[in-house]
Amino acid sequence: MEIKKIETSDYVMCPRAQLAGITCDDNAQMPSRQDFDVELLHDVPNLGTVKMIVQQASPRMIFQIFEPKSVQQFDDFLSKLLGMHESPAYIAGRLDFVVLFQGCRDSIEVNQHNYELVVSQINATRDAAARWWHKYGNRCSATRV
Repeated sequence: MEIKKIETSDYVMCPRAQLAGITCDDNAQMPSRQDFDVELLHDVPNLGTVKMIVQQASPRMIFQIFEPKSVQQFDDFLSKLLGMHESPAYIAGRLDFVVLFQGCRDSIEVNQHNYELVVSQINATRDAAARWWHKYGNRCSATRV
């Protein structure tokens, strides 16, 4: 086993211990098929084709799907995202995808008085998008962009 020194502080050790996956136990939390849709972005520099989950209701939040090919790559993605102070989501027990907020198609006013509410809405929608991908992701047809 090779011992490597980690040079950057952007790498978080034991990422799944620091960020547990969300659950799908409560049926009231599960989104409907029509709540989100998938879009493919082609020819993204250094990434190729990227899958995006798009919320269908306003403010139409957009989430990128990272699909690691192994548990090691999953931990690598998760540790790098946490090291960059991002807020990803994944389903407990599923290490084949991570969902990350990328923006909105409609505008959201953010100010000092409502920023905590906006962050809470983003996190709740991100978790719903992860649950949606868990339930419908492999069965949905993607829209090409």
